Amino acid sequence: YKITIKETYPGKDYPSLAISEVLLHLKDFDVVPKIIETAEGTEGADPNKLLDDSSRTFWTANAVDASITYEGLGGASVSQMNLVPGPKTYARPKKIKITTGGQSLEHELPDSSKGHWVLVPTTTGYTGSTWDSIQVKVLEVYPGSSSQDLAISELDIKASSLSGL
Repeated sequence: YKITIKETYPGKDYPSLAISEVLLHLKDFDVVPKIIETAEGTEGADPNKLLDDSSRTFWTANAVDASITYEGLGGASVSQMNLVPGPKTYARPKKIKITTGGQSLEHELPDSSKGHWVLVPTTTGYTGSTWDSIQVKVLEVYPGSSSQDLAISELDIKASSLSGL
């Protein structure tokens, strides 16, 4: 990749150009995650319901300190993820913290039944540059109308590369 800067604004202290960060967004493709661990799931909660492509089924957890740890199946380097909330009768994710490869990002999610795609932290400056497991921790929730347990119906991920390719 080549970036050509043709014009700059003058700096107050230094005449040289300074760039603090560049993030390349590579093309993504859908990948099935492999769930490694869930924390604080409610009794009988099945994390496989996060992967069944049905918004009618959902995984439930205690809203405080709920977390999911996963990796991209087949060595996929995950770039983005989407948590689709369960029904409004349950609490839904509002603020999440994604941690992988020693890096973390916090995202505030909209109060929507469709979920919202967010970036997974990068480790080398391009999307999908992590090969480690990924932990998603729910920091805050939108309250449910009849239960304060958290419900998530789907975990979707996108990757930008596969190992060994």
